[in-house]
Amino acid sequence: RLVEHLYAKLPEIEPYRAELVTESYKNTENLPIVKRRSAALRHILENIPIVIRPDELIVGANSVSPRGCQTYPEYSFEWLRPEYETVATREADPFYISPETVARLEKVHPYWYGKTVSDLAAANMDPDCLDIFLNHGVFTVGNYFYNGIGHVCVDYEKVITLGMEGIIGQDRAVKAFDFGLEVKMKGYNIYMSGPSGTGKTTYARNSAEKKAKTEPVPSDWCYVYNFQNPKNPIALSFEPGRGKQFKEDMAKLVSVIKKELQKVFQSEDFEKQKLAIIHTFEKGQNALVDKMDAIAAEYDFFVKRSDTSLYFLPLVNGEPLEGDALELLSAEENEIIDHNSQILQEKTSPILREIQNLEKECDKKLEELEQKLGMSAIEDPISKMSADYRTYERVISYLEAVRKDILEHLDQFMDSEEPQQDALAALLPMLNKKPEEDTTLKYRINLIVDHSETKGAPVIVTFNPTYSNLMGDTEYDSEFGNLTTDFMKIKSGLFHQANGGYLIVQAHDILSAPQAWEALRRVIKTKEINMDSLRELNNANVVPTLKPEPIPAKLKVIMIGSDYFYEVLSQCDEEFDKFFKIRAEFDYEMPRNYENIYKIAQFIKGFVEREHTLEFDVSAVCAIIEYSTRSAARQDKLSTRFNHLSEILGEAFTWAQLENASIITAEHIQKAIHEKEKVTLITTFDALMNTQAPPENLWQSVLEFAPGDEISLDKEVKYIDAFIDFQQMGMENKSNVIF
Repeated sequence: RLVEHLYAKLPEIEPYRAELVTESYKNTENLPIVKRRSAALRHILENIPIVIRPDELIVGANSVSPRGCQTYPEYSFEWLRPEYETVATREADPFYISPETVARLEKVHPYWYGKTVSDLAAANMDPDCLDIFLNHGVFTVGNYFYNGIGHVCVDYEKVITLGMEGIIGQDRAVKAFDFGLEVKMKGYNIYMSGPSGTGKTTYARNSAEKKAKTEPVPSDWCYVYNFQNPKNPIALSFEPGRGKQFKEDMAKLVSVIKKELQKVFQSEDFEKQKLAIIHTFEKGQNALVDKMDAIAAEYDFFVKRSDTSLYFLPLVNGEPLEGDALELLSAEENEIIDHNSQILQEKTSPILREIQNLEKECDKKLEELEQKLGMSAIEDPISKMSADYRTYERVISYLEAVRKDILEHLDQFMDSEEPQQDALAALLPMLNKKPEEDTTLKYRINLIVDHSETKGAPVIVTFNPTYSNLMGDTEYDSEFGNLTTDFMKIKSGLFHQANGGYLIVQAHDILSAPQAWEALRRVIKTKEINMDSLRELNNANVVPTLKPEPIPAKLKVIMIGSDYFYEVLSQCDEEFDKFFKIRAEFDYEMPRNYENIYKIAQFIKGFVEREHTLEFDVSAVCAIIEYSTRSAARQDKLSTRFNHLSEILGEAFTWAQLENASIITAEHIQKAIHEKEKVTLITTFDALMNTQAPPENLWQSVLEFAPGDEISLDKEVKYIDAFIDFQQMGMENKSNVIF
């Protein structure tokens, strides 16, 4: 019933508020405006009729009729008076107004002549500016110039997005581009085509950054040592920021393990257990050696020990002989020694095998002791770290490989004295040995992608997309003429940095760099970042290379270029259309309408804020709009080459500075245009005069260069030496050429 009652009649204009606000303002003539307005509000609230209608649960309104509308004479009333007779029948927003209301409003309005906000604004505006505002439509403020209220809500999100940096006059291209950003399927990369200077790169960056802020931060990536195949480093992924934490945790783990192992192997307990095992071995070894001594004595031999072996020496007259002393013996004596030696070896070989077995058993027990103590030292820290990363299956596998490798190389963690450097090596460092390898290098983490500080998806803009910059590279060290590398020297590329986000490249740049286009299409096609060396691709690989594990690629490529490059790629690469399914075509011109004129004014304001220049007055804005139309060569079009407009704005600012002006006017704009076209004209004449074209063709070229442009010949001839050359050629009808 409430809805039916609400829509039973037209909206109705009421006089109550207009009467009350006028009464209040008449009674507060001598008060400040702030107090007058507050007094008016109070007077309205205390005196406006209150109606409680049937069925209403929430009551109260600023009108009497269900769809009543109050007027605001303090802002403006002139717009309403001509519409008394037609306001109820107009197509847009019809309102009923009774004759009684008209009469009551006509009693109120005379008080407000010359006092409304509209009157005050008009009184403070320059007449020319007011004329441009209201009659020529350069700025269309419309109804909201007069009223302080409204029933239209500004699309603030669009305003903020477009702002002073938005793309102008490219609605079709913008729709295609924005659609391409939304599609996440394979192949929906974007090619932005069109003339340079239309704002493609700026719009692509701004739009991609806005979209990226709403998207999740991609994973961190790192490379770790592959204990099974060192030439194929393993790629591990982490949640954003966790990769950096893993690198720090791994460094702490290795430091703790190294300290714990050194502590264990330098302890008295370890030394006691080690000496006990060695003592048991030596005791058994000595017994066996004594047994060998007894057998050797029977055959006139002596058992001599060294640090690494046992061997027999013959006895002559109770003295052991070796080396040159044996050569002094007779042949008969040597024959006897050889014969006894053979018998001795046969009799003692079982004993030697027993000694070797004792050595093996001793080594095994020492190794078991080291493994046991080493395990006790590393078990707790590795187990704790494994628990922290239990959700990362590949990390757990990597930590197990680390545990196994440390136990297999416990000797690397034991302190050893550095070898003494001899005098020659000290004097000639180049002859020194290769530096000792860092025993903990293979336990380090090469964090190639770190998103710990990233907000949203990454947006990467590049103007140097070489193969190495795109794919990443591996650095090398030179050691005595040899190139060496390891997994810690792997460096990320633009694909890694943009992975999970957006990569913006220029078509000209990527087609100019060797193998860059192939790298791009391979990543798009395979959805992997495979760091093949450029040397390897060119079959010129003469150095050791690594084959890092490929990283999954999920990124959107935005390529910016001309229509020419688009056609070249389409014809030369049969899969190009599969890789770039979205084409955003930017035009070189746009319709000359109020919306685009207003956007150019926004562009000028943005230029002022961005470059910190002087303000441009209305005449300067009009001059820029006229220049844009002339650049488009059509009265109903505007140029979209905003880089050209920026040049004029910047040069006009410079001319204004030279004149010590406080604001940039149309004169400064015209001065900038005049000087730029003069330079261009002189350059064109120079080019024409260097050709072998017939004179009539030269004149035709001049006519084609600036059709309809009016530049005073008297003022400019002194700058154009070529004019004299034309006279010397005997040219006729020079006056027909419009400079």
